[in-house]
This record gives sequence, C-alpha cells and structure tokens, in this order.
Amino acid sequence: MKNIYLLVFTISFVCFSAIINGQNGPGGIGNSTDNILWLDANNLSLNDGDPVSTWADTSGNGNNATQISATNQPIYNTNTLNGFPAITFDGSNDYLDLDNHITTSALTAFSVFKANNSGGKTIIEIKDHLLLGRNIEAYVDYNTRFSISKGTLAPAIYSLTSSSVASSNFLMTCRLNSSTQSRTSFHSSSTSSIGGKPGSTKFYFNGFIPEILLYNRELNSAERTIVLNYLSSKYDLLTLNDRFAFESGEFYRSLIGLGQEADGSNTEAIDRDSTIKISNASSLSNGDYLLIANNDGDLLTSPDVPVGYTERWNRVWRADTTGTPGTISIEFFLGSNGFASPLNYVILIEDNDGDFTNGDVTVHSAGLSYSAVSNSVEFTNVSLPKGAYFTLAEVDGFITSANSGSWQNPNSWSCNCIPDTNDIVSIISPHVISVDSNANITDLTIENGASLDFDGMDTLKIHRDLTFDIGSTFIENDGTISAISEAGVQAFSNNSNSRIELNNLHISNTSGLELSSGGWAIHNSLQVEAGGMDVSSADSVVLISNETYTSQILESMDGAFTGDFIVQRYIGTRNANYGNLGSPIEGATMAQWDDDLFISGINGNDGNAQSGGGGTFYSIWSYYPPNGQNGSIQSVNESINPGQGYEVYLASNLNTFDATTIDYVGVPNTGELASYMLTQKGWNLFSNQFHAHVAYDSVDKVSWIPTEYYIFNTDNGSYDFITGDGKPLLAPGQGFWINSNAAGKAFEFKEKDKVASTSSSFLRTKSTKVELLNFSLSCNSNQFKHNMMIDFSPYSTSEIDEKDAYYLKSPLEEVPAIYTLASNSNEGLIKNSISNLEESHLIPMIVYTGENSDYELEVDNIDKAYENYSCMYLMDNENQKVIDLTMENKYEFEGVKGKENSFSLVLSNSYASCEDLIKSNTSNVFTQKLDQNINLRNASFNNWYIDYTLGNEETPLNIKVFNINGQEVIAPVSWSASGSGTYKVQGLEDLDGIFLIQIKSDKQVINKTIKL
Repeated sequence: MKNIYLLVFTISFVCFSAIINGQNGPGGIGNSTDNILWLDANNLSLNDGDPVSTWADTSGNGNNATQISATNQPIYNTNTLNGFPAITFDGSNDYLDLDNHITTSALTAFSVFKANNSGGKTIIEIKDHLLLGRNIEAYVDYNTRFSISKGTLAPAIYSLTSSSVASSNFLMTCRLNSSTQSRTSFHSSSTSSIGGKPGSTKFYFNGFIPEILLYNRELNSAERTIVLNYLSSKYDLLTLNDRFAFESGEFYRSLIGLGQEADGSNTEAIDRDSTIKISNASSLSNGDYLLIANNDGDLLTSPDVPVGYTERWNRVWRADTTGTPGTISIEFFLGSNGFASPLNYVILIEDNDGDFTNGDVTVHSAGLSYSAVSNSVEFTNVSLPKGAYFTLAEVDGFITSANSGSWQNPNSWSCNCIPDTNDIVSIISPHVISVDSNANITDLTIENGASLDFDGMDTLKIHRDLTFDIGSTFIENDGTISAISEAGVQAFSNNSNSRIELNNLHISNTSGLELSSGGWAIHNSLQVEAGGMDVSSADSVVLISNETYTSQILESMDGAFTGDFIVQRYIGTRNANYGNLGSPIEGATMAQWDDDLFISGINGNDGNAQSGGGGTFYSIWSYYPPNGQNGSIQSVNESINPGQGYEVYLASNLNTFDATTIDYVGVPNTGELASYMLTQKGWNLFSNQFHAHVAYDSVDKVSWIPTEYYIFNTDNGSYDFITGDGKPLLAPGQGFWINSNAAGKAFEFKEKDKVASTSSSFLRTKSTKVELLNFSLSCNSNQFKHNMMIDFSPYSTSEIDEKDAYYLKSPLEEVPAIYTLASNSNEGLIKNSISNLEESHLIPMIVYTGENSDYELEVDNIDKAYENYSCMYLMDNENQKVIDLTMENKYEFEGVKGKENSFSLVLSNSYASCEDLIKSNTSNVFTQKLDQNINLRNASFNNWYIDYTLGNEETPLNIKVFNINGQEVIAPVSWSASGSGTYKVQGLEDLDGIFLIQIKSDKQVINKTIKL
C-alpha cells in the first residue's frame, strides 16, 4: 500500500505542475526538464522505524530509489532534523537503487546529510559522479578523492557543481566552506544508487539523509544560492550566502526566490505544491535577491483581517530582500481553496509584527487579473519590504465619496482609504473627485450633482460597470477609461441627459463592453483589444473629427464592433479639385457623401450640375472595373466598398472647397478586407479603410504589389509619387494609387499597420524627399505642376524594370505633365532608372502642355548626374533647341493646349559622344548593340572567361569589375586581341557577392551581372 500511495502522489504532482508550467523545482529553481532527481523524506507516508522500500522521486521524472530486499532496506525516522524526517542507513548493507541510471556529465547536486563515522561513504553514486560523506568532511570521487571540510560532526548541506568536460574545474561547498578544484577525468559507474555501493562494504553510508537534489546542468550562482537557502531555511543549517534571515521562527517552509548574479539569474519561481508564483522583479541587478517562505499554514480561511476585509488564508508568507530587486508579480493558485469572487481578492502586507488586525496593514490590489485556465489570481507591481508578512485576503464593503478631492486622497472616501480594484464606489453630490494618477475600481457610479474629472494623462480601470446618473458630469481632459472585466459583460450607462465625451477608451475584457443609454463621444483613441464593443443600446456614439484633431481606432480585434457609430471625418479648406477618398465603415453608400458634400451626377440632394462642354458633370469616379477604365458613379444608392478608393470632386463654389465634416453612420471597419482589395493588372485606386492612420511600409505585400504609391496633389493637380524611406502616413479614409504587375493579388491593410496619430489632415502634397535628378514642369498661367525623376543604378537597363515608376495622368486636362519612355514600351515613366555603367544615354522625354501658355522646365539635383556623367544636354526636338544643363538648369518655352512635345535627354562620359548624339538625332531611342562575337562564360566556381572571335586586325579590349555600389573592385585590364581566343578574368577568386563585369571595345560595351 505504501508503494501505491507514493505512485499516486507522484502522478498528481506531475500533472498539476504541467498545468502551472513554470520553475517549480526546489526553491523555485528548474523543473522536470533539468531537476532530474528530487528525493525528500518528508514526502513519504511512513511511520517512525518503518523500512523504506521506495523513496519516491518528486522531480516529475519518476526516478524512484528502491530496494526490494528487506535486508538491505534503510529506515524511515520522523522528527530527525528541525522537525523533518530522514532516511537512516546502518553502514552495513543498507542502500537504494535508482530505477534509472543517471548518466549526465554536467551536474549540480545538493544533499543534506549527517555521517556517524569516518571514511568516505556513499551519499549518491551515478555514472560520472560519486558523492561521499563522513563525519567531518564531504567528498567527491573522480578516481581521486577531493574533500571539503564540514568543520563539525553536525548535519550539513553539501553541494557540487560540475561541467560536462572531463578535464575541468568543479566547485564544492559544505556549510560555510567553498572549494574549487581541478580534475582530469570522471568517475565511472554502471549503476546509480543511494547510501551504498553494492558489493563494496566500505562504501555503505552510516548516518541519515533527509533530502537529495540533482540537476543535469551547472546552475548559475544565483540559482545555487537560492537552492542552498531553500535547504538552509528548511533544516535550520548554516550555508554560504545566507539570504533569508527569518527561518528561526515559523517561516521556513517551501522557500522560493528570485535573484541575479553576474553569471545569470532566476526570474520566476513556483513553490513545490503550486500555491504561489513570484516573477517580474522590476529592478533585479547583480547581487539582488527576493526570497519568501511560508508558515505551513493550511489554505482554510481566518477572520483575522483589517476592517473592510472579510477573511484571509491561514497560510502566511514572509519575505527577505537583498539589494533592490524592486516590485514583483505574485500569482496565487486557488485550486479548491478559493474563498472570494475573482475580483474581490487583495494581498494583505504587514511589515511590523505579523498581526493583520492591528491597523498597520498595506492592501495591494493593483494589476489584479484572474485566469480561468489555471484558476489563479495575479497581482502586479507588488512591493514587499524586508521582513514583510503577506497573505491572500478578500475585500469587503461599499465606498462613497466623503469630500471633493483627489481619488488618491483617503480623506475623499468614506472608508478613509484609496478605492481600488475590488471596491464598489459612488461619488455623491456635491463632490467632485479628480483622477490625478492611475486608479482601479470594480463598479463606479457618478450620482446626481456629482462629478468625475481627469487632471492629466492618467488611466481609470473599470473592472465591471460605470454609470452616470441624471445630473452627473464628467470632464475627460487627457484621461483614459479602461474596461478590463475578467468575468461577464461590462456595462457603461449614460443617464445624465448630456453627451458623455471620453478622451481615450480602451477595452480588453472577457465578454465585451456594452454602451447603453444616452449619447457618447470619443475625441482621441478607441481600442478594443479583446471582448468587443456593443453600442446598439446607446442613443449615439460619435468618433469626433474637426479642424484640430481626428479620433482614431487603434489596433483592435477583428469584428470589434456591434451597432452603428457616427464616424466623423473632417476635410479642410482647399482649392476646388479632386480628392481621393474611401469609407471607414461597413455598408456605406454614396448617400453618406451626398449628405455632407456637394455631389453632382448621382441623382442626390444637390441634383446635377452641367459640365463645361455640356451634359452632366459627374462628381464621383471609380477605378474598380476589370477593364481598368474610370467609371462615373450615377446612383446615390451605390455602395462605397471598404478599401476601394474613389475620385471625388470637392467644391463649394467654382474656386474653393469650404471645410466640411463628413458623418459616416455604420459599423467601423476592423480586421482584413481582402475581398475589396484585389489588384487589377495596372492601375488600382485603393483607400485606407480604417479610422486610423496607416504606415504603408509596414503593410504585408506580395512581390507584385509595389513598395511605392501615388497620391493626388490638390495644389499642383498631378499625382505625387511617394517613394523612399519614411513615407508619410496614409490618413483615415485616404485614397491612393498603386500600379500592380498582376491581377487578383490581395492587398491588405491589417490592424497591426495602424499608427497612432490624431492629425485631421489628409495627405495632399508630397512630403518625402528623394535626392534624384529631378525635372519639374510648371505652367505660368495656373498653379499646376508635374515632376519626373532620373535614377542611376548598375542593375538598371534602358527597358522597363522594377526600379521604374509609371506616369499616372491627372483627371484635369489643363495639368501639364513630363515623363520619359523606356526602349521597349510606350508607357510613360515619372521615375526612370538607367544604368550608370553605360557610357552614354539618349532618353526620350514627352512634355504635355494642357493650356496655351508659357511653360518652365527646371532641373534639380544635377549633382546626381554629375556623379556618373560629365556632359548633360536637354534637346527640345519640337523647336530644335539644345540646352547645356551644366550651364543652366531652366528652360522656358511656349506650349500649345493638349499637345505632347518631344524632348530628349543626353548623358555621356564623353563630350564627343554627346555632340555625336545631338548631331545625328536620328532616333528617339539610343540603343547599344552587343557584338555576338564576344561572350562572357562561367566555366567553374568563380572562374569567368571571355571567349572572342574577331577579325585579323587588333581590337582593343578593356575589362572592369564593379560592386553593387558602382565601385571598381579590381584593377582595370586592357589588351588587344585578334582572331579567336579565350581570356580568363583575373582577381575574382576572393570576391563574394553580386558584381558587374564590363567589357568594352572601341565599338561596343557588354555588361554582365554575376554572383560570386
């Protein structure tokens, strides 16, 4: 029956430890993965004098020590050491075999023992280690005996720390002594045993052993110190680095601790019966410790509590600190010993005499949370002074305001305390309570004639319900209301007959928050991390937007909202022009825009205006049809699809648009909306579907989705190309364009892409700075402008590649444009990346003039071209004019309405080549033909050869090798060749990466990118 009992105990302990899943080894150090053996005589259910057939391993590894022979069984003795039992070995033939041979080389071992005679006798023997004890010394046997003195015949704690290297140093401690010694080999044993070495009488142990601990690794200094203190407090024995001063009283049970030394730390600890866990020391530094031990009280309740509290556990812990470990988190595992509702628990802390009833108790409730999975309550930021007593208790009572004043002032409350997590509070007339630091409460009611104010940027956490009675007031200032219930739906009710405006509302609870009764508004941030938010029962919930700020919905759960919000979006004064917009709500229609904007062509409130050329003027256009054509919106009932962008003409009169706030009514968009954001090949007009700013660079994009986007510039009437690092944020409801290489690719904004910002402005002008060769075209008779850029890269070609950016035509005919053409396409490019390894370029350019007027073409950042080329000319092919850009960077000309004008840009490293290109001017495309008689060949690893078949005349050849930054990495090679032959390119053997080999003759250039 004893064996059956032990087996059941072990299985129960292992299963519960798996649920807790933490550092629940001795002292809270390690678990079953590294604490490979834990033999504790106190866990045996035997009578004094009983023989021991099985000493159960409680490490969780089931490595029991057993002896089936009655003759060789040691004896169990109660009350042997500090009230604890021990296993007594007779020194003649008693020993126990471990069920599993322990073969670990790296080892940290601890044993409490008392030996009755001289000569090294076996405490424990495993494959590579033999620990011995005698009356005044302890030993380890590595074929050579290494000893450390006890200095007494009394019981002692012996420890060994050994690495996995046979020839190395190891550390022994015994009582107050420490010794580091050196070995050359391991001990060798084929079995593992306790108390004796079978077949060798001289190794049988005479004495008692209450506890043995083994780890399969070297514990760090802090871990060793904590385990030594666990054993020292339990058995009232001396040890090195004693960090716990209160074991002489009743607090010596189940010591656990946190600590840190230079070689490592222990940052969480669970006691052996999984009742308490400590973790998260806020300022743990080298030499700092926090240790706790309990009084062995049971988990029944005691009425010995302060006024305002109901009961507490009989079990009390005491803390000792070394250094400044700071505050910690404490988690209590309730099991079947819970005695309150989850939100009514507090920690009682007493640092005087251990009496919880005499008025000097600190009550901690901050950070209380309940886990149904582990049936536990956790508190954060707990401060335990040196010597403090603490236990788990239940709060009682109902609190009302007593005076106007600070929430943190006890004189403000009827309890003469500071209300906290588990309290139910009412603020009564005419009191005004100010939240001037972070606070917690279970239920809060602001009664008729009372007021709740925020003084600063503090947070009031509501754990259950919030109620504003008729005639109550609330001043939100910069404060945050946080709904964080752990059980059941929270309810916020507004019966005040006035709209309650919140600054920030944060929701992270189990079952959600319901806003009911009256009107609500949020003017800064709303975030629903968990639980959801239901506004169906509220009169209205407004997310405010005005000239000063726009509210925002920060990263939230998918499907966070139930019920309709009024989501406002302010649009500032601007020139009458197009804007690219989208909807932040589900199920919006064009009627939502028609209510607040002047809209023509959808048969809405404003009727239909006439266009300049006759016929209906359409205010709203989409670019969603698969044929890639703009489509006018002609019905007030047409949906505004989330994530889809629209071109909306914004005008209050012919010249200006007056500031307006759009009210969207519906459920705010949350989560992913991929069904509305599938690309078409070519141009796509999307929008930021969130009521929050989004960082485009953080959006997950497949390779077909470009890393750049375009926005409509309402000042110059053209589309600005947004590229480079540090792109501006896409504002709520902001429309933007991308050019995709493929159709049907999901382009998704996700909650994680949101960025906190309350700016009310739309992105309307380009704000990113890209230092490229830039051409700017402006019209002298209007404000419209357009830009085009040239970039240089050794990996670009004259054809369209991934470094180029397309030209997007303005919806306004009078807006000018400038763009280039690639050698293989008629697509316009506003960013053209060309190879800086080619000696010369002739780049065709198109200049569109939207009105009969004078135009100016200005070139900026010419130094970017200087870095690669020595001569730069701009050719006006229409007017047969040539401008040397090294001499002047502006060119004025007369444009004709609606005409595309032909220009060319000439770049070269040779003035002669520039002049030849200008004189010939026979083609709009400059093409270098590669001679097929010269070939670059890779024969083997990093071995490249030039194969050539030339005529009889000597042909000069030149070889250069560049890295990806355009720098030469080996010395240039020049020689003359004729006929057929092969030449090995030298100097590549030690290169690693991507490089460009350039072969030049007097007639041609060959560029080849290679990977070495």
